[in-house]
Amino acid sequence: MSAEKSGLVDVYGVWYHPWWHSSQFYFFIGTVCFLLALTIIFCVKRYFWGKQKISFKQVALQDLYRLQSQTYISDQAIHEAYFKVTMILKIYLSKRFDISLLDKTDTEIAQQLHGVVPESLEAMLKEFFDRSFQIKFAYDSVSEQMLKDDIEFAQKVIHETSAELSVTEKR
Repeated sequence: MSAEKSGLVDVYGVWYHPWWHSSQFYFFIGTVCFLLALTIIFCVKRYFWGKQKISFKQVALQDLYRLQSQTYISDQAIHEAYFKVTMILKIYLSKRFDISLLDKTDTEIAQQLHGVVPESLEAMLKEFFDRSFQIKFAYDSVSEQMLKDDIEFAQKVIHETSAELSVTEKR
């Protein structure tokens, strides 16, 4: 026989076609690759796109609710909670109004929010941040009820500023 038979191999004088050169093998490999690609796409889609995305408003409200549901036994715990409340509010306001507040002190935040938040909230936020600064750093005495009232105020701020957002989005 001639050696020009393409794809055929001579083994001890018997010519045959190897199985990996057959069309069934390529079909099998193509099917496996296709199924593997579908599985990967399905897993990636389910992992990344299947998760519900929650807004920064919802994250802030959840964090404040967790703080509100806790009981505070010592003054130290109340002071730590004030750090958390102001940080939650800083993060929310930073994302909501797209300004950098995380590197600002509590007294500087009121200056940054001037003209950004409604005037009715601006004075209350200034008072809140001034009071929290005194509590956190001057260790002013504060009751658990006052902390809970300030957490409710923070929730009110989030609701009012997000309501303003939904009104401006409709326009």
